[in-house]
Amino acid sequence: MDDGLDRFDAARAMRDLRELCDPVMAGRLPGTEGERRAADYLEAQLGAAGIGVTRDAFEVVVPVLAESPGLSVAGTRLVHLEDFCVNVQGAAAGGRAEAEAVWLDRAQTLPATLEGRIGVCRVDAAGGRRTGLDAYVDRHRRIRDAGAVGMIQVGPRTDRRKVMNHRRERPGLPSVDASPSVVELAFGRGRPVVGQVGRRVALAVPLEDRQLMSAGNLIAPIGTGPVRVVLCAHYDHVGAIGEGVFFAGASDNASGVAVVLEVARVLAARPTGPGTVVILFTAAEEVGMLGARRFASRVRRDVTVVNLDEVAGEGEDPIWLLASRGFPEGLVEARDFVRIGAPLRTVPMAMPAFDDSVPFVEHGVEKVATLFRRAAGPEVAHTLGDVPERISPSALTPPGRALLLLAARARGGEAPPQTE
Repeated sequence: MDDGLDRFDAARAMRDLRELCDPVMAGRLPGTEGERRAADYLEAQLGAAGIGVTRDAFEVVVPVLAESPGLSVAGTRLVHLEDFCVNVQGAAAGGRAEAEAVWLDRAQTLPATLEGRIGVCRVDAAGGRRTGLDAYVDRHRRIRDAGAVGMIQVGPRTDRRKVMNHRRERPGLPSVDASPSVVELAFGRGRPVVGQVGRRVALAVPLEDRQLMSAGNLIAPIGTGPVRVVLCAHYDHVGAIGEGVFFAGASDNASGVAVVLEVARVLAARPTGPGTVVILFTAAEEVGMLGARRFASRVRRDVTVVNLDEVAGEGEDPIWLLASRGFPEGLVEARDFVRIGAPLRTVPMAMPAFDDSVPFVEHGVEKVATLFRRAAGPEVAHTLGDVPERISPSALTPPGRALLLLAARARGGEAPPQTE
C-alpha cells in the first residue's frame, strides 16, 4: 500500500518554515497582525492543496511589554536582550523595584537579609522541558514570600523571551533573567556568600495584560466519515520587542507546523482512506494552550491525537514520542527507524506538561502523544537564535515520515512493516 512516506517533500516544508519566520510575521504573537498573516498563509497553502479550512477566532489575554524594560546595578545601566531579559513565564508581574541586592545562590535556603531587598539567584542551563516552569514558579513564590521586592535570575541566556501564561499564576514580583556579569557588578569580585548584601539594583518591568483577538485555530478535515486522527501543531510564537527585533520561532514551532502542513498535502493527494484526519493548527499555545483547550472540548474521546512541537533536530537525532497511557503501542515499532530515517523512541507522557497535548489529556482523550526532537533544546527555544538558518531541510524528513506512518496506522489504513 502507498503510505506516502517517500512523497514527503522536505524542501517544500522548509520553504513553509522560512515563510512563517519571515519578518512580516513579527514572531507570530497571539492577537497581532503577525499571527494573522501566519494564519492567512497556512489557510492559503491548505486551500491550494484542495483542503477546506474553518477558522475559529477567539479572544486572548496576552502579557506584553508596554515599553523596554530596565535593569541597572550601582548606577550602571544594562542592555536588554544582551545583559538581561524579562522572563514572564506566567509568574512574573509588572512593576518597578529599587533596593539592595542579596545573594541567594540557588535559593535553597533564604536568608533573613532578603526582606525588602532584591534577591539574586543562579539557575543552571539544565532544568528540563517539563520541570523548568514549575521550578521557576516555586522559586518566585518563595522569594516573594520571604519579603523580597524583586528577583534576578542569573543564567546562561539573556536573549530569551517567555510570554507563557500556562499556570495562570501571578505571584506579583517583578523579575528578570541576567548574565553572570551582574553578580560582579552587585557584589564585587570573588564569590559571594548566601545572605551577602550587595549594591543597589533598580528593576523596571513594564508588563501589562492586553485583551486581543487571536486569528484562532485553523481546522482542516481530510477524508470522509468519523474523525479518527487529529494532527496538530501551534503556529503562534512570542512576538517582537522593539523595531526589527523579533523572535522567529523556527524550531518552536514553525518546524512542527511545516511538517504537519506537508503531511496534509501528502494525505490530500492520496486516495481517501477510512475515516477523517483533521489537520489542526492551534493558536495561543504560548499564552496558555488556549487554542488546543478550545478544540479539545469538542472532540470525541476515542480519537488519536498527535501533536508536533519543536521537531527540527539534526542528522539522525532521535524522534521522541511522549505518549499518554492509552496511546496504542502498535502504532510505533523499533524497526520503523529504517523507513523513517531516525530512531523513534516512545516514553510515557509526564504531567505536568506544557504543550498542546495537555488539554486533550485533561479532556479525557486516551490516545494522545507529542512528537518532538531534543536537538534545539532549552538553550535555543524562545531565544533570538531560533532561526531557520539553524535547520537543515533534511532534518524535517524523519518527523514527517513518522507522522505519516502514525496517521496511517491510527486511521487503520497501513499495516506494520514486513520483515524481509
